[in-house]
Parts: sequence; C-alpha cells; structure tokens
Amino acid sequence: TGSADGAGTVGFNISGANTQTFDGMEVFKGTTGADTIDLSAWTSAGATILGTIGNDVITGGVGTDILDYSAFSANLTIAGTTDHAGTAVFTGGSQTFTSFEVIKGGAGNDEIDLHTWTSDATIHSGAGNDNILGGSGNDHVYMGSDLNVTDSIDGGDGMNTLHFTPDSANASALANVSNFSTIIFGDPTGDVTLNALTTGLIGTGDTLYLDTQAVTAGHSLTIDASSVTAHNIDYTAGDGLDHITGTSLDDNFHFGTHLSNADSVDGKAGDDTLYFTQNQGGDHTDDLSGVSGVEHIILGDAVTELSLDTDTVGDLLAHLDSPYLDIDGSGLTTAGNTLTFTTGDLNDNAPSFLFNVTGGSNNDMIFGGGGADTLSGGGGNDMLFGQDGMDILTGGSGADTFMYDQTTEGGATEEITDFCHADGDKLSFSNTVFSTTAADLTHFISTASYSDTLGVAGQASFIYDTSTNILHYDSNGATAGGDVAIAHITGDAVVNTDITFHAPAP
Repeated sequence: TGSADGAGTVGFNISGANTQTFDGMEVFKGTTGADTIDLSAWTSAGATILGTIGNDVITGGVGTDILDYSAFSANLTIAGTTDHAGTAVFTGGSQTFTSFEVIKGGAGNDEIDLHTWTSDATIHSGAGNDNILGGSGNDHVYMGSDLNVTDSIDGGDGMNTLHFTPDSANASALANVSNFSTIIFGDPTGDVTLNALTTGLIGTGDTLYLDTQAVTAGHSLTIDASSVTAHNIDYTAGDGLDHITGTSLDDNFHFGTHLSNADSVDGKAGDDTLYFTQNQGGDHTDDLSGVSGVEHIILGDAVTELSLDTDTVGDLLAHLDSPYLDIDGSGLTTAGNTLTFTTGDLNDNAPSFLFNVTGGSNNDMIFGGGGADTLSGGGGNDMLFGQDGMDILTGGSGADTFMYDQTTEGGATEEITDFCHADGDKLSFSNTVFSTTAADLTHFISTASYSDTLGVAGQASFIYDTSTNILHYDSNGATAGGDVAIAHITGDAVVNTDITFHAPAP
C-alpha cells in the first residue's frame, strides 16, 4: 500500500507474514498469488506496475501510471470499464485495475478494447496479431516496428495519433488502421514504399497530419495519399528522402531546410502550399525540380540570395491544375537575404499565368507574367516588373522602383498602390522604347483635363491626369492616337522627377 509519494509499505505472504518499508520506489511487480497493489495515496510521479500471473487488484495514483504486460508472451484480453479502469484476462489469472493511463501489451495476440474510456489513453502494442480499439479521448497508439497487415488498429473517436516505424517488407502495414488524425513515423532501416493511404485511415478532423521528421539521411519514405477523398494532409519532412503525393484537397507540405532535388512532392488537385527554407542560396531550380501541383510556396529565412528562375517557375506551372502561383518571401527578414523571381518568356508563351509574389525585408527583384499579377516588394528597395496584364503593384517600405520595358505593359486598370515620395519611389522606363526627353519639364504635363493632344507636336510626353490619378505616355505629342495608359497610381501625385530610365535586360 502506498503512503506518501515514493514511500509506503508492501506486505508479503510467502511463508508467513512480513512487512517492509520502501522509499523512492517507481516499479512494482506482484507475485503469482492474488495481489493487491494500491498506490492511490501517491499524488505526483507515476508508477509502473509489471503484470504477473495471478488474480490481482491494482490501483494507480494521481500521476501517469503504466500497466506493463510487455513481458507476457501469452495472449491478453484487456477491456476498459470506466475511465482509466478495466480488466485484463490471460492464461493463469486476471487483473482488475483502476487509475492507469498507459497500457503496454505483450508479444501474444492481444485484444485491447478501451472504447468505454472518455479520457486520453496511451497504448503500446507488442509483437503478435493485435486488435486495438481506442476510446473517445485523444489517444496515442505506439506500434513501433510491430505494425503489419494482420493487426487491426482503430483509434476510436477523438484526435488520435499513431506512432510506428515502417518496414520495407511491410508495405501494407496501414491496411487495417482506422480513425487517426496524426501518424508519426519512426526511422526505417532503408527505403520504404507504403501502399496508398485510404480515407478510412483518418478519424476526427478534416486533416491527416503525417510527420516524418524522425526519418534520417540515407533513408527514404514514399507515401501516396491520392486515394484519400474526404480529408487533406499536412506533411512534415525530416532529413530523409521524401516522396509524397497529396490529395485532391488543400494540402500542406513542410520541408524546412530538407527539400532537395532528390525529394518529390506532388500536390495533385486542390490549393496546395509548400513551406521550405533554403540554406545554400543561389539558383533553386534543382531543389524544386521534384515539386509539382503546388500553388503556394512560403519561403523561410535562411539564405543570402534566393533565385527562382524562368525554368523553375515554368516547371512549377506546368503541373498545376490552374495557372496560378503564389510565392511568399515575407519570411526573408535577415539583412542581405533577398528574393529574385523571374518569368522570362513565360510572359509570351502563356499570357494567362497569374502570379502573386511577396518579397521580404531586403532588396528584391520580382517579375510578373502575362496575366493580372499581384506583386509586393515588402521592405527594402525593391524592383517590380509587372510586365503584361493589368497588375497590382505594391512597393512596401523603402525606395521602390516600378519598371516598364514596353508601351504595351500596364494600362488604366494597372494599380500602383503606394507610390511615396518620402520613401524615394520611382517609375523607370526602358530607354530604348520610351523617349528619355518625355520626362523633361518642357514635355511632362500634369493636368486635370487630360486629352491625348496636349503634348508638344512631334514630341513624346508623360501626362499625369490629376483627376483620375492615371499616368499616360504619349508618343507623338499633339497628334491624336499615340497615347497609352501606364497605371492608376495611389499615393503621391507623379511629378517629372519621379520618372527615370533604364537599359532593357539583354
């Protein structure tokens, strides 16, 4: 019988009656007789009771107590009654237990049924062909490397978590597993490909969380969730090689610094998001070469320069159900960590592409495509190239430059949302397409009564309409028909000194 925490009296009835005082005990093992073990007076640290043959009555304390049958090789039948209570029946005896939070099975074919429990349970399975049923709490079931197709594991109600280590010889390990919201994978001994996951695997909640952080370098895990129809997945990678296929819903893939060209991510249909932090900088074509079907890429802050080039962007778009790609670099906050996003001839080949790109806190360079893009520089002195399409351009803080290479770029519905003299913002135009004299004081016109014949005859002019806040470029001055709208500008009114020129990219 327990008294104060870690101290109490144990009675023996072997060949007479004896008593012994103990202190600091944490593990108890009964005899083959009818034992009574009562630790209900314990109020803190949990205890472990090792199951033995006999007809026993066992009561745990207030802490997290463990009823451990891992030494048993015979079959066990454990049935819950009320919360954290039940009976265990086995060859040679039975036990009635109360106030135990953790149950450990043995090496036999065990039946563990805790469906009457409403509080959280933790179940450890051993070897053998086991049938396990959890309760309505948020249960954890630990299978180690013992999970196989002959086991039947049902988490019951609640947000349940399955822990197991996959095996290359056991691709069907999850075939008879149901009602789990999270699967935490251990480190396999080699390369493992699991059979396709099914909807029945997933219990309460809309999302199945897959955690492979324990998989180490040199080991690979292939998981296909494309047959899951009613839930999305949230996948977290480790150092190993990951080959993950998502669902038709909105999946999340968290790779941290672990994404490489040896990994593969297929988001399938749905609005999917990839989170990754690249720590080597430079051109990331290789790192993203195995990524497809992902609409959103969220960048972490661990590079000096991150460059997503035309080939990379084109490959990402080629495998999307809709021509939309969102790149969020707002997490690039450390000084010197910049984002370069280029689209090159994607502008000509696929004008329907839509980009939503957000820069970080430093000096980023962001190109749009041929569609109606949304580009935001964030902090720093950014360069934004909307290119074709009616874009929404936001410089953010810092001295930002809005770049135009062709007269066909922009229009009356193109938006520059935050033009700010105090920040040092500028509008820059190609010096081979736009006349460099058009911004001269004698040619720049600011007026509330715009027409395309206000300019000087035969001379190009920039005309800012103060009534509409639209900047125009007029290539032929007083002659009608040479006007193009550049953008609608919110913020400070444009003056001639806001306009600069640049040489076009080769």
